[in-house]
Amino acid sequence: MSFPVLGYNIPRKAKPRMMRFARWALTRLNWEIQGTLPDHKQFVVIGAYHTSNWDFFVAMGVMFALDLEGSWVAKHTIFRWPLGVFMRACGGNPIDRKQHGGHVQRAIQLFEDNEKFVYAITPEGTRSKVERWKTGFYHIACGAGVVIVPAYFDYPNRRVGFGSPLTPTGDLEHDIAVLQRFYEPYKETAARPDRV
Repeated sequence: MSFPVLGYNIPRKAKPRMMRFARWALTRLNWEIQGTLPDHKQFVVIGAYHTSNWDFFVAMGVMFALDLEGSWVAKHTIFRWPLGVFMRACGGNPIDRKQHGGHVQRAIQLFEDNEKFVYAITPEGTRSKVERWKTGFYHIACGAGVVIVPAYFDYPNRRVGFGSPLTPTGDLEHDIAVLQRFYEPYKETAARPDRV
């Protein structure tokens, strides 16, 4: 199996042993990575549809296999010791979902503080089925002046893929609709117990 090659500008983990192990594991499990990431120093990656805890393990495998240095958030309760040490080593940042506001500004500040920075987030904000996406990812991308890269999970075919980057226009409804049209074919390919 061949793996996409990251461009020069994309932040790297620089952990060749972990990269080799992740590539071996994905190959053994018959997972494939499709598409490429833009050769930008900064961007937001959104992953949908997020329906299972298995998404985390697949996503981490992809990040390590590509040697991609990415940052992401999850509910603060899973960052307790000893699991929290592992989660932070994988790029995780805790967030208390009961505290509203501030998440977007904190994320924008991270872009401002880091020359190279990739921020991964799920637009649903939960593993539960939702009628409307949360729009924090969009406001983060607008505030940081970066593109949004859609990533999908296709469990029946054991594929993870990246779509073309979207440059936010400022028209939230229009841009969200464009992204949701991209994801339309993957609505039924999210994780289910019989597909993992």
